[in-house]
Amino acid sequence: QQLLKKPEILVSSDFKQYRAAAFDDTIVAEYEGLVSDWIMTIDSILADGSAEERLLDMNAGPLTELERWRRRQRTLNNITEQLKSKDCKNVIGILITAKSKLLKKWKTIDACITDAANETKDKVKYLESVRKHLEQLYHDSTPVTVLNTALPGLTGSVRQMDSISRFYARSGYLGLLFSKVTNQLVHVCKDYIKAEVQPHEPGDLLWDKVHTEVQAGPGRSPSPMGGAKKKKGAKDAGLIVPEEEKLCERLNICLTLYSHYKDSLRSIR
Repeated sequence: QQLLKKPEILVSSDFKQYRAAAFDDTIVAEYEGLVSDWIMTIDSILADGSAEERLLDMNAGPLTELERWRRRQRTLNNITEQLKSKDCKNVIGILITAKSKLLKKWKTIDACITDAANETKDKVKYLESVRKHLEQLYHDSTPVTVLNTALPGLTGSVRQMDSISRFYARSGYLGLLFSKVTNQLVHVCKDYIKAEVQPHEPGDLLWDKVHTEVQAGPGRSPSPMGGAKKKKGAKDAGLIVPEEEKLCERLNICLTLYSHYKDSLRSIR
């Protein structure tokens, strides 16, 4: 996709034509208008990226971050490749020879696009390093699998990266990433509870189910000594998983996940 306009008047790289173009007011005026358009386009793309980061979708999971930064990387790479083209280099070269006043603004935006491209490359690399742990929050995951597999792996990888560089913690990016992890954990817990409350029935039966189980009395609740087993791999979390997971047990498992998730976040700080 061609994001930057091409010049209508093309000048060859022949030294005489090149120098003559730099003293041609018509060509210089066109090229200054063209570069002004490039600046506006690049400014708009950089501003869109910042605005997208400020607007947090409460339903967005962490994999949307990887998709967003990959998309941004493709856009910035596209612009960078276009700026490396012969036509673009000729335009800037002629304005340099003509000593255009627009060059100061162009140098600033050129530095900004370079910084943004480098930042985007680092973000994609960072997110790719934790992608397999983020994917474990999806694909029919439950609070138990998250607690035993995804959460320890994710926090371990983040700590390891944090020991190398504190950039993401200092810049506030980890807060944004874990906000989206939290969104996904909410979806996981909701699906986990909904599977027991209303697997086939329409409507919201949550409180009816809670009422029924409360009325059944505490004798129905499982204890670690009987009617329950420790989930394989749940040793570290100390999570007791009933063989028959009723609603109250599922709610307790979600609360256990919440507690361990909160402790994990504290350990990263």
